[in-house]
Amino acid sequence: MPKKRAKTRQDDASQAPLPSADDPSAAAVGSSLPSSVISGEITDLPYIDERLRPLAVPIAELVLDPKNARTHDERNLAAIAASLRVYGIRKNVVVQLAGDRKIVRAGNGTVQAALANGWTHVPAIFVTEDDQVATGFAIADNRTAELSEWNEDMLREALAELPLDGLDGELSRMFSDLDADINEALAAAEETPAPRSKGGSDPAEQSGKPTTSAPPDSAWKILVTCQNENQQKELLERLQAEDGLEVRALIA
Repeated sequence: MPKKRAKTRQDDASQAPLPSADDPSAAAVGSSLPSSVISGEITDLPYIDERLRPLAVPIAELVLDPKNARTHDERNLAAIAASLRVYGIRKNVVVQLAGDRKIVRAGNGTVQAALANGWTHVPAIFVTEDDQVATGFAIADNRTAELSEWNEDMLREALAELPLDGLDGELSRMFSDLDADINEALAAAEETPAPRSKGGSDPAEQSGKPTTSAPPDSAWKILVTCQNENQQKELLERLQAEDGLEVRALIA
């Protein structure tokens, strides 16, 4: 599975994020935006799919979800911003109407990335529900996406068809890194020794054929699927501390 990479600083996504709904300054989210935007005047919005433009609302009116457990670091926001620049905004965000506040419950990363791009509006649909339902939806929206998996062979074929030359730099890097991670994961899987039989003996030993011992510098590898990131971290630390093994993390 693709591995985690070190976070790098991206200048185009380094703008300060919007305040969350429990921030006293939340009412002044758009204070740095043009007065025409703050007043709600909509002009030309070419970065939003034309079918979604009737749903466009000023970013100045929105506040980020104060209970959003899904974080977006600079590298992630830079990738989202690059994707939006290349493909435009093709789906709406979900906003909870809570009194006089408009809280983003799905699409916080999109809102932050749009702001980093210097854009003034995002398409949104509004829901009126209590905080418990809104928070549950936000968690489910993020978690259900995490539970899916890549078909790595199909993904590699799809990436091979993409013209990376001429793409936005950050988007091109993201695709290239993904392709490299897939190739590395597949190579590691191919190097994994075949499983032994239920009796615990090697098939070659059972057949009476001579076996060949691995040379001292051979690396025997296994892939372990963890249920979550915390379990993965604990396993890595235990293998390093107790067994002195060389380990590294891969993610889906």
